[in-house]
Amino acid sequence: MAVNLTDTTQLEPYEGMRVAILDSPVTGPTHVGCGFAVLLENVGNGEAPPHLIRRSATEQLAGLMPVLHTTDVDCAGFPQLKVGDRVAGLVGPLTYHFDQFKIVHQDPQQLAITTAPVPQPPAMPVLAETHFSVATFNLENHFDQERAGNEPVIPAAQVASREVQLSRTIGSVLECPTILGVQEVENARLLVSLAEQVADICGFVYTISHQDSPDARGMDVALLAHPGRVTVQAVVLEQGCTARETAVRDPVGACPAGQFPLHSRPPLRVKLLVDGVAYTVYVNHFKSKREGEAETAAWRLAQAEHQNELVQQGLAGDPQARIVVLGVV
Repeated sequence: MAVNLTDTTQLEPYEGMRVAILDSPVTGPTHVGCGFAVLLENVGNGEAPPHLIRRSATEQLAGLMPVLHTTDVDCAGFPQLKVGDRVAGLVGPLTYHFDQFKIVHQDPQQLAITTAPVPQPPAMPVLAETHFSVATFNLENHFDQERAGNEPVIPAAQVASREVQLSRTIGSVLECPTILGVQEVENARLLVSLAEQVADICGFVYTISHQDSPDARGMDVALLAHPGRVTVQAVVLEQGCTARETAVRDPVGACPAGQFPLHSRPPLRVKLLVDGVAYTVYVNHFKSKREGEAETAAWRLAQAEHQNELVQQGLAGDPQARIVVLGVV
């Protein structure tokens, strides 16, 4: 037997119990950690689930229920779902994990899935000759097939397939942005290969601006630029320092005694010219919330303040400076 959940307002009495969700729309797609999210409230009549927006860190998203697999290492057999699909037959123990109640579904074969049509991507704005486009894109754990540290090793065929998907997104969905900030890429080799793949769609090979970061998993940020319009002048990582212990081991050693590196992925500052006009572009990827939102809030805020200081320094030197800040926060 399983307790049927109908809302998320009174979950604590059921913690550790076997619970069920009879039928729900997917509001968070399947991710690499073998999980997805559903909305308990029945939107009915095949209506698409609403966009859930948090206006503050303390606001709870009513009705949202994350669903986990029994493992986050091997996702074989776990359903690959997108927003709008519907799932019936979710059954498993209710656990409290990273400040959220979640269901650990134990038998994916018992799920009944109703697949929604794939939505069409929004059309990009039409640019005049004097305009240029700017975009940011999280490549999400774009690793290669070689081990160089603590990162996972991805089979070569899977790397190649993912590269095709990423290149289609950059070329066909984002329509070859003039400037593209990217996050979560392991190394420059992957960027070079991706730029060559995208060239089949865009008709040019992106110029790559990249520096190795001290991230423990080997995740870096980078900037791709249209070589026909953009001239890169300088590329540097802007590490900050903090009095809190961050466990970040930056080989640059830029922090004084008693302070620690603030970023495992420091902001990448790229000075460049677009059609002869000077710009400074920052690409960010702040600390993740993996250890908990409340637990990482002060660290992330310090990173945001550091990025703001960098912008203010640039404006102090030139009040008319053109500064663009991109990335994942």
